[in-house]
Amino acid sequence: MNRDTAARLLTGSGSVVVLDGAGLDVFGRTVQLGGWADRDRPVPVADAPVLRALLPGREPWAVYRAHWDVSGSGGTHKWVTVSWPVGAELPPVSVESAGEESVRLLARQDLEHRTTEDLTRQLVQWGAGIARGLRTPDAAERVAAAGGELARRYRAARNLPGMRAHVGEDSGPVAFMHLVLRSGFVASTAGEVRAAVAGYGDGGAESALRLLSLSVLPGVLPADDAAPVVLFGCLDPVGDVLRTAWGCRDGESEPGELDRQADALPSLIDAVPGSWPEHH
Repeated sequence: MNRDTAARLLTGSGSVVVLDGAGLDVFGRTVQLGGWADRDRPVPVADAPVLRALLPGREPWAVYRAHWDVSGSGGTHKWVTVSWPVGAELPPVSVESAGEESVRLLARQDLEHRTTEDLTRQLVQWGAGIARGLRTPDAAERVAAAGGELARRYRAARNLPGMRAHVGEDSGPVAFMHLVLRSGFVASTAGEVRAAVAGYGDGGAESALRLLSLSVLPGVLPADDAAPVVLFGCLDPVGDVLRTAWGCRDGESEPGELDRQADALPSLIDAVPGSWPEHH
């Protein structure tokens, strides 16, 4: 492989990172691009999108969630590696596009590109983490993204109509319920949820969520208003996996039930008419 080449990477913030002496390699199920960047050049940290990647001899590509790492320096340069799973490459955004709108578009393309099995793994892995006490916005967003796309595919396979916006309900608990049901899954915070359902019914937020037919992960609203949570419909079959994850944490679900549901979910979502389980 010719390593006397430079790779140009357009990041989600709109900046361009140039990697000199760049080389692209595959290690198992991971693709890795490495090269030298100017020592003082800022690069993304941890997981961040690549909106457009250019490398001589290869068609341009994009990756929604690439892992960036700086592993060493040499004089005026530092060694930067950018890695992502095999098969995660997407069409690049246009040269003129950058910023939040392009990142949202790339996120949508990434979800549509991924297999049902891969989305299920993301849903279960991060959903179980939240059930066990993981409290990060990234975890909630990953669960909401995977759950929302799985729910969309479930409805599409059955030609079920999506919920439309209701005229005259721009705010309030009922409008919040419709927002969640239209989206399938919504990442929020405990404080935002309390504010959204305040005054609905005679009880507190937990009672209001039950009246609105909404479920939350973790299974109860955290006392900390800043704690990330995921909202979804009580009757959503994809949400059954998250309810089971919380049940495993509380001891209400049988050992192995989460794994069984996770194994069955892709077939349930992609089932053709006439082959769906009777209880769905």
